[in-house]
Amino acid sequence: MDATASAFTQDDDRPLAERLRQPRAPAERLRDAQAALMALYQRHAPGLLAFLACRVPAGNLDDVHQAVWQNVWQHAPHAFDGRHFRAWIYKIARNLLIDGVRRRKPDPADDLDGRVDPRTGPAVEMLMDHERRAALERCLEKLAETARAIVRGRMGGDSYEDLCGRLGLDANKAYKTYHAAVKQLRDCVQEAGV
Repeated sequence: MDATASAFTQDDDRPLAERLRQPRAPAERLRDAQAALMALYQRHAPGLLAFLACRVPAGNLDDVHQAVWQNVWQHAPHAFDGRHFRAWIYKIARNLLIDGVRRRKPDPADDLDGRVDPRTGPAVEMLMDHERRAALERCLEKLAETARAIVRGRMGGDSYEDLCGRLGLDANKAYKTYHAAVKQLRDCVQEAGV
């Protein structure tokens, strides 16, 4: 519990919370409710900010914090029972966070006709990708067998240690062969013009 909130018991909040719950007319009652809210804000804002800071992106922190206090002001007269003010504001904060998460999730049924499958691109891009792959495959075939095995192994996620054991090479030779083969492949694909 933070030091600011722990300095007050829930009993200390009751008179202020009761003033906040009162009808806000005439003008003196409105000013009294505003003063009560300010006192409660000064007591609980630091702890609430710390609570929210762990759960809200920094760019949204002030907005969410302000929304909590707007809800407190708006709902106190009819939704707050006068007990456990601190628990009530944290409940408001929690509910705002949950509502925010719910709003961010897109409904999969929305606008199905307008959605584009991200796995498929325009036909020209697919054709270019096919051409690049075909050119790379042709260039791979031009490499020496050992160089081709090293390139395919590295592209498949094999470590130099695994490749050296499988191909009977020392690490230095495998490393040099790989980098020479990659340069040769770049040049070959570039010559193919794709």
